[in-house]
Order: sequence, then C-alpha cells, then structure tokens
Amino acid sequence: WLLALAMPLGLLPYPAARVLWFLLHLAAVFFASVLIGKETGSPSPARQGLAILLGVSFGPTLHALKAGQIAPLMLLAPLGFLACFRRHRWGMAGVMAALGLIKPHLLYLFLAAVLLDALVHRRRNVLLGFIGAVALSSGLATAANPRVWEQYAYAVTHYPPKDWATPTLGGFLRLLLGVERFWLQFLPPALGLLWLLFYWRRHRRVWQWEQHISLLVLVSTTTAAYGWTFDFPVMLVALIPALIRLVEIRRHPAAVALLATYLAVDVISLFTSWEQIFYAWMAPSLPRRPGHLVGADPVAGPPRGPVPLATSARPSRCLLYTAVSVYLGSLFLPLLGTPLRLALPALIPVGVLFALIRCGVLQRDERGFFSHKDTKTQRVV
Repeated sequence: WLLALAMPLGLLPYPAARVLWFLLHLAAVFFASVLIGKETGSPSPARQGLAILLGVSFGPTLHALKAGQIAPLMLLAPLGFLACFRRHRWGMAGVMAALGLIKPHLLYLFLAAVLLDALVHRRRNVLLGFIGAVALSSGLATAANPRVWEQYAYAVTHYPPKDWATPTLGGFLRLLLGVERFWLQFLPPALGLLWLLFYWRRHRRVWQWEQHISLLVLVSTTTAAYGWTFDFPVMLVALIPALIRLVEIRRHPAAVALLATYLAVDVISLFTSWEQIFYAWMAPSLPRRPGHLVGADPVAGPPRGPVPLATSARPSRCLLYTAVSVYLGSLFLPLLGTPLRLALPALIPVGVLFALIRCGVLQRDERGFFSHKDTKTQRVV
C-alpha cells in the first residue's frame, strides 16, 4: 500500500524526484511542528518558532531527511487524525490514521487505540475510512504491478526481520540473552499492548485524544519491535510540547537537567556513527512528560496562572552532573567491548536522577519515596 505514495515520483527524472521527495518531507516536518506548537497553548510567534526549530533540528529528523526516509510523513498520522477527530470528520480521521501503516510497528499502540475507540463508541466511519484508504492504496499498487504481493513475500522470506540488529529494546535483549531467541524482539510490544489494555480501561469513560495521544506515540516508539534512529521523528509529537514546556520553566533545576539530557542525546545522534544496535538506549533516554513535574499535560499545555517552582539550587550544577553522566556513558562506547558498550548508557537516566536528588528537586519523604515538595504551596508533585 505504501507504493501508491511513491509511484508518481517514478515518472520524474531521479534528480527532480529526489528534490521533490526531500521538499515533501521537509514540508511535513514544518507543518507538523506548527500544529504541535499550537497544541502547547497560546500560539504565540515565539512558541511557534521554537516548535519549528525543535522539529527541524532534531537529530533523527535530519538523518531521515538526508537519507530520504519516509518516517517524517508519519507525523501526519496522529496529528491529522486528531484534527479530523475534533471536527467530527470520522471518515477522514480514519484515512489519516491509516498513514500510521507506513511503519505500523512504530505506532502500533496509537493504531490499537484508534481501533478500540471506534469499536467502543461505534464510529463505523472511522473504520470505513481506515479500511478504504488501505484498500485504495493497495489496489493502486497492485494495478501498477500485479506481482507486488509475490515480490513482497519474497523479500520478507529471503531477508527476514530476525536478521536485523535494530536499536530497540527487543534488539537489545536479543544481544544480551542470545540472538537466536527471536521471540525477545516482540516482548516489549507485547508488554506495551498489555499496558494499553489497563490504560484504556482506566481512561475509557473520559477518553480525550488530546491528553493521551502523545503518551501513546512515546510508548509505541520506545517499545517497538523494529525501528531505526531515523524513525524517531514521529516522537516529535510528544517531544516538542515537552521541550517547549521545559524551556518555559528553564529556571527549574529539573528542567535544566532534562534539557541537558535532550541536548546531549541530540548531539550524540548527530555526530556519531556507531552500529545501529548501540543506539538502543536513545529512545528511552529522551525527556518525556515534564508536566508531571509542574502539574501540566504536555499536549494540553501549561495550567492557567503562574506555577510556583522550586529554585533552591543553581541550574549550572544540574547541567554539570547530567552532562558528565551522559558523556561518560556515551562518548567512549566505540572503544569498549560489547558488554560495557551496552551497560554504560544506563548512566544517562541514573545521572539525571542523581542530578535531581543532588539539586534538591527530589527528596525522600517519611515513607522513603522520592518526591518534590513545593515550598510555597506545600504541594507534593
């Protein structure tokens, strides 16, 4: 079905088709960044500019644009679905969700949630739009090449996915426990689907896509069975609102630590060229859902009114602790053996946690749990 998107370019000379393909994906990133910026709150020019800057400067985005990968178009699946869903255009919402089938393993939880929502609320037009888009694109590809399904089966059987060492949690588990254990590749998405069942059961009565779509995309991408670093642009659906929120509260020590983590991970992705499997730590290390620090959802935007934040420590100290942990865990990876190369990236989340504790953002309470207590409102976050 994906061939229907690419076949028209085959009518053009290669240089023209290559430039058009690049401009199409660049426009998709730009348009998606603008839409995401509007979702973070008031659409001020500064916020829109920051959203665009974050979208086009994300390391995996630049890698995808350089390699001509199709992953940036997947941004339009959740965003287009959300825009059509708000306008009650159920059929078009299903069509936009079908764009997630470009690489369904990256958005499998989002697609599963669309199916659950359509079945529970009996939105048949969503399903009809989804099925119709897949049937039409598959029909066009088959009409242009009647042997396309046979060729697809040949490619899958002669170049099986079990031979791919991808930077995913499943690939990481196979590398640690044995590459012959192919079932480990699908353990993270199986756990992701189990999580979705509990998550859906908890929120199904008041399900609002604006509040849940970013988390679904993040968990899908992090637990995907397969994927490459140039597939990560789809995470911008959640990363841009999160990073905008962190910039707005940049005087908060935790925000400084998380921004430093993001910058370090982005720099590493831009200026290193290791084997893909050694980037398995990348997706779980990216900052996510900072609204939990300040009581705001990253998609719904910041709460109304000023939010008191603790500034008991110097942000530069958090920056130093986080940067040291990130670089110790990453810069020397190519010089180490495989076990150490896989273990040291774990210092990134450990370093962030240490930074939050050292800066006084997280403190133990009487029960032994870590929490942040705002000194002005006495509210535990």
